[in-house]
Amino acid sequence: MTPEIAVIVQRASARRQVLEGLLDALPGEYWEQRAPGDSWSVRNHVEHLATVDRPLVSLLEEAHRGATECWLGGPGAGALLDAREAGMAALAGVEARELRLLLRRERTAVESALAALPPSACDCTVRIAGAIGSGGEPAAWPLRTYLASWAEHDGLHEAAIRVAIAAPPDLATVMLVRAARSG
Repeated sequence: MTPEIAVIVQRASARRQVLEGLLDALPGEYWEQRAPGDSWSVRNHVEHLATVDRPLVSLLEEAHRGATECWLGGPGAGALLDAREAGMAALAGVEARELRLLLRRERTAVESALAALPPSACDCTVRIAGAIGSGGEPAAWPLRTYLASWAEHDGLHEAAIRVAIAAPPDLATVMLVRAARSG
């Protein structure tokens, strides 16, 4: 692993540890909490995080093979969004414990792909279908820039989860969660 990639992995790992610590302390009935104005519950944020690394692994494998331009999620219009939505939908009903295991497995896969990345791959151009630059052109980033942003991604969702759990859940949610757990 190059020193540059090692720093990115360390930053992402630190963010993930903070997120994991928060989830460790989170009572089960809080998983359905939403922050005001947020359409995602705590659970939705975790579902997203459990699926978001998979397209990155594919991109890193492409970059490792020497591609100079890689599309995150594929070049088709809405490909990344479609893949993320399908991944989250597939996790509907999966228990929190299983989501947490998937979260760890997916991150391990990214870290393995990053460890194998040659230094030249960091110059690969990353594109996301539908992302537009300031001049109206398709947006593009060097892989190293994209990875620096990726390393901070967990922090955004951790912050959203903290806002969602700032107030105790309403009693109806608590009762529904308890009823679901008891069978």
